Amino acid sequence: MKWPQELDRLLPLVRKYILKYCLLSLIKAITILAMVNIPLQILGGVMQDNPSYGFIFITLNLLTLLVTLIYFYLHRPRVEEIALVLDKQLETKERIITFLEYEKESESKRGVTAMRGEVKSFISKVNLSFDWDKKKFKSNILTATIMILILIASILVAPQISQSIERESGLKEKQQEVVAEIDEVLEGLLEIDQEKYDQLIEELEALKDIAQNAKESEELEIILKELEELLLKELEDQQEMLKDISELRDLLGTSTDLENELKDNPLLKEELLERIENLQDHNLSTNQRERLQELSDAINTNPTTENLAQLGELLEELQESNGTAPLEEMLGEGANGPGSEVEPGPGESPGEGSDGPSGEGEGSQGGEGGASEGEGGEGEGQGSGSSPTGGDTSTPEDYVYIPSDKELVLDGDEGEYTLRDIMRMNPNIINSPYKDIYKGYHKEAITSVTGLDIPKPLEDYVRKYFQSIAP
Repeated sequence: MKWPQELDRLLPLVRKYILKYCLLSLIKAITILAMVNIPLQILGGVMQDNPSYGFIFITLNLLTLLVTLIYFYLHRPRVEEIALVLDKQLETKERIITFLEYEKESESKRGVTAMRGEVKSFISKVNLSFDWDKKKFKSNILTATIMILILIASILVAPQISQSIERESGLKEKQQEVVAEIDEVLEGLLEIDQEKYDQLIEELEALKDIAQNAKESEELEIILKELEELLLKELEDQQEMLKDISELRDLLGTSTDLENELKDNPLLKEELLERIENLQDHNLSTNQRERLQELSDAINTNPTTENLAQLGELLEELQESNGTAPLEEMLGEGANGPGSEVEPGPGESPGEGSDGPSGEGEGSQGGEGGASEGEGGEGEGQGSGSSPTGGDTSTPEDYVYIPSDKELVLDGDEGEYTLRDIMRMNPNIINSPYKDIYKGYHKEAITSVTGLDIPKPLEDYVRKYFQSIAP
């Protein structure tokens, strides 16, 4: 229905009403789009790496906008609706709507003409004032503002949700990797010797439980370091045990008549029994430890060719069954990996020192026990004591470097003396093997790295340093 000419004076009010409807529709459209985008933003945080998210985002926004425009267009104000509103606003007692309906339906031209004149005359006298219904505007604006604020909040929160999900996903993935690595080590230990590694297996099982309940990736890093530390500790014990076995076998092979020498030389017998006892301190199976103890008791009571031969066979068996290859493989070592044995080059081998009674013998008196050509020694010592050759040698600090493949021999008034002889006669001498000193410092370093006392950028430097000075 067209707006009658007689009501032209009301057109500004009609346009205001239509403008009001358009503004309210725009505010509502913004509110609807904001409401749609709030879950879309949160979904974006969840589907950040999903390529289909962009398509979903654009499609839903365009679809929402299209549906909203169609809805507001279909529900746009009609002429009759505007007439009713104007009648109410202008208090015309429904003259406007009545005139429009009468003009549309009446067949009497005379009656319509008379009414047109009356309505035109009446409208010309009406005070044209239009109430915008500010309360309705304010409520819609408030709703739109709230939705926009929520949308902004969702935009700000979405990256955090994404990071949280990514962190949770990364934590779970890393958790699975750590547990799988521990399971792999456990499986390897069970295949080698469950009884022998019983204590280590128990510690790893506890470590696995902690990993399964870890809440932060830092905890998993610490667990991995703890796993490496446990394996390194076991590897060091294996290497030390193999060294003790090798030295004990060398001692057994020093003489073709060792049986009589042990009977005639209590010191040699004492050294042999002491080496057997030291070997028992390592990680051996119950059966191996019992056999060693039986042979030790037998040799202590009466050393015979038979029990010495049995000891040699047992040592060979221990050497074959206690290789370091499985542990090195578990640690994933290369040629210079963690825990691998790297022989120090010239000038890098820390030697074994003791308080030398004189400047004679091998090595350099007054040296630092650290710089030398060769394979490296056993450590460093200092102290004072009485010389077996007579005289007082309580000099402040004298060091003698002893390569690991050589024996210290000093000439005295009553013959030659080895380092072991000097140590027995001078109990005050401090003789600390380098490997013991290294082990203490290495343990402290690992503890500091594990406890996050050392900054992350320096952790690799600490590890490489201790690998480079490993005995």
